[in-house]
Amino acid sequence: MSGFTSSGTRRQRLAQDGVLEPQEENGALVFTEDHAFSSPSGAAVIVQGMHVNGWKAWVDGNGRTLDELERK
Repeated sequence: MSGFTSSGTRRQRLAQDGVLEPQEENGALVFTEDHAFSSPSGAAVIVQGMHVNGWKAWVDGNGRTLDELERK
């Protein structure tokens, strides 16, 4: 099974369990409770529904990436 298929399955399972719920105004998925991931990319894939680099996808309010904040 590919990484995308397994992450898609995990995303569906989190939605079925109520951990992820769509926002009424735009349908974006939001977490209803804390959920641990083994990597920033793993979390970003679940949230965005596609393969992404979590070190670049997560940004703070000032537009700084997680990579900028943690690795440099």
